[in-house]
Amino acid sequence: MDAQCAPLICDEPKGVCQPAPTGLGGSPAAGGTPGAGGTPGAGGSPASGGSGGSAGSGGTGIPGECSVDPNLSTHGGWVGCDPALDTDNPMGLQGSLYMYHDGSTCTSAVEPCTAAGCCIKGATAIDPTFAKWGCGLGFELNSTGGLSPVKNAYAGAVKCFDISLTGSSGGNPVRLSYTQAAAMAGKVAPFLELKPLTAGWKGTVCFDDVTCPTEWVPAPDCMLGGPFDLQIQVVGGNSAGAFDLCMTELVPHDGTGAGLTTLGQLCGLVGENQAEHLTAGPYRIQNNVFMAGSGNQCITAKAGGGAAAFTVDSGTLSTGGNSPVSYPSVVYGWHFGQVTTGTGLPKALSAITGAPSSVSYTVPAGGKYNAAYDIWAMPSTAGANPATPAGGVEIMIWLAAGGGPTPIGSPGEIVNIGGHSYQIWQGTNSTWQVVTFWAQEFVPSLTDHDLKPFLTKVVGLGKAQNDWNLHSIQFGFEVWNSALGFSVTSFKQAVN
Repeated sequence: MDAQCAPLICDEPKGVCQPAPTGLGGSPAAGGTPGAGGTPGAGGSPASGGSGGSAGSGGTGIPGECSVDPNLSTHGGWVGCDPALDTDNPMGLQGSLYMYHDGSTCTSAVEPCTAAGCCIKGATAIDPTFAKWGCGLGFELNSTGGLSPVKNAYAGAVKCFDISLTGSSGGNPVRLSYTQAAAMAGKVAPFLELKPLTAGWKGTVCFDDVTCPTEWVPAPDCMLGGPFDLQIQVVGGNSAGAFDLCMTELVPHDGTGAGLTTLGQLCGLVGENQAEHLTAGPYRIQNNVFMAGSGNQCITAKAGGGAAAFTVDSGTLSTGGNSPVSYPSVVYGWHFGQVTTGTGLPKALSAITGAPSSVSYTVPAGGKYNAAYDIWAMPSTAGANPATPAGGVEIMIWLAAGGGPTPIGSPGEIVNIGGHSYQIWQGTNSTWQVVTFWAQEFVPSLTDHDLKPFLTKVVGLGKAQNDWNLHSIQFGFEVWNSALGFSVTSFKQAVN
């Protein structure tokens, strides 16, 4: 970022500096005072708009009767009672609940919290400059309070928050983010994006569920770490709509038993990247229809608890050809010029000690499909984020198939890996090689199944080299003809 923009909020998509709006702190009713100055929040993207929220610096807090309600949204705007004590901080949390906004989008009260929860309302506007980036609610996780409050990184036992939102976001997406510094000017906090809300939302958002946007151009100043604040932003700039949203539940916990949270439905069209996927932590959940004119497909994406999932809600896809027309899937790592964060990929095949994978799924009685891993390895010369896999190898592991599809290439030997028998097929697709391991029996699920032996076998076949990099592990369904019943109920991946 240009040095002259340092004190300003900059619109990432357009590169235009906007005056930094004033942040708003905690509720005086609970001892808070308006905060002193804003810093950007979750940020925007070229596709979805919004240059990022401004976080208030927090309320002062005063000694008084401490609430013991685990639902922090009912604490009236300040959590932690006496800021001079740490014995009254629930799970080590202390700070204000505040509203932040762009100066025009919010029409609600400066002090958003009551004993019933915290609310924001207003109307977004179409704004190509993204100066009208929206409105949000924030919560400081570790603030000193007092007349000159200081934000610090939170390092306590909390790993997740159970959140309930009521109301509508006015046709706008909602971003849940964890800021990664006390001062976020010119930066973008990693976030989890929800599709527009019409009747509220309830779910769990963990520190590991947020991710930096990698498809924005130019790339934003975003990093994992911290966290400092939780922020919930109605994203403005791309559409005009009245919103009225309340947070009625905010319950911290250590992540034990955290499950999947519904992120929204994806019914994107070919070429509409933003409508085709959602990102959660290291996972990209994608609709991934390849060919225009082959029909339609919608999926509902889910993530949380270190896993991701989806259900195919509807589909009218069909083809008489040999190639599938979609691959609804969960991606861990790279996907054709886009990458997720927090995976440790790319990583040299020789440096991988294990790649434990857990997956469970359901398939329909009809249709034409496979249920398969799609793994990508490429020479180191490809770089960290190549646009295509040219010169690399695609490794597929078919756990199930229906309707009569066959892999690319020709069949060969049968091998036993991890207690299952697979026939190996080898061929070429466009500018890369393809090796497919086709299970000789239906494999409905895998638990902590190491994928490294598949990589080792591919190297042994001469289709990859040990100094090549693993870029991506994906799981989903290659679909030739649609049918109801496709779902990945859970996919969890790691690479060691």
